[in-house]
Amino acid sequence: MLLYVISNRARCCSSALNHAGSDNTEASGLRLVAALWRFWLLHGHVAEGRSRLSEVLSRTRAREDSIRAKALSGAAILPFEQGDYMAARPLCEDALTVQERVGDRAGMGVSLGVLASLACIKGDYECGRVLYEHSLKIRRELGDHRGVAASLTDLGLAAADQADYLTASALYEESLAIRRQLGDKNGITASLTNMGVVAYELDDYVSARMRFEESLVICRELGDRAGIASCLCALGNVATEEGALASAHALHAESAVMRLELGDRRGLVESLESLAHLALALERPVPAACLWGAAERLRAEIGLPLTPAQRPRYKCRVQASRVACAQDTAFEAAWREGSAMTLEQAVAYAEHVDVH
Repeated sequence: MLLYVISNRARCCSSALNHAGSDNTEASGLRLVAALWRFWLLHGHVAEGRSRLSEVLSRTRAREDSIRAKALSGAAILPFEQGDYMAARPLCEDALTVQERVGDRAGMGVSLGVLASLACIKGDYECGRVLYEHSLKIRRELGDHRGVAASLTDLGLAAADQADYLTASALYEESLAIRRQLGDKNGITASLTNMGVVAYELDDYVSARMRFEESLVICRELGDRAGIASCLCALGNVATEEGALASAHALHAESAVMRLELGDRRGLVESLESLAHLALALERPVPAACLWGAAERLRAEIGLPLTPAQRPRYKCRVQASRVACAQDTAFEAAWREGSAMTLEQAVAYAEHVDVH
């Protein structure tokens, strides 16, 4: 019922945006998009959110105030969450510039965190750490407990990317404790999922599944489609390692379709690579090679290199697929086929991999 009410109000706000024209109405439109971008993100309306934000921001270029800064933050975070890093960076830099001018320190904490994540994605973890710690310092000074939890999570992600799972686990635990105290369900799901990933990487599949399942329940309650897709993929990975391959395929296929609908390209990289690993476990090395090729092309398109933690496992799995193909020519042909696929074709191909 609550989600219905919120969705209905969001539709009313979208209708109001359609009629924005005068200076006063344009200012109201800016306030609306600054408030709505989190709703668009949580409920999977990212494409609409990006379009609305871009439209309103283009009409209000002369304004430099805290409301515009909040809208710019949303305009940066939505493409970031879709894996459109080239679009996210300049918007985030613009947001930070305005936030510094108007003294919006809470906004600065958000923007610094996004810029830190972009640095880590490029492999510059030292720059990322410095920016994350700057963000954390601002949030601690402001008494922004929700923001502090987010910064701790971000620092944990950077540690996990470098295979420092002990540090990552401690940061995630601290973040989760804050989020439980605040009753921040969106944050709780993120912390649980991240802790599940650490357990998975350490081959503790029982603990990993427990974390992912707890997170999934909350994501479904919130209607968080991106979170649901992430949990389904994670549970699919656990099922693969436990030998429940038909179940793993169903989980991965559902996740991949959802991510395709959401335009979540970063998530689709994870889904396609997980499905490739599953295909190998199913003794289907040619489909595995095809899916590796599709995922590799997408990684290149969005500028998402492998993290130091991912490289050894990735190299091992791709080499196993090559060896299982018996002939390099078969592997290379399948890889090229996958790299030529559209995302829609790759997901449809993965859905029809023979699991019997």
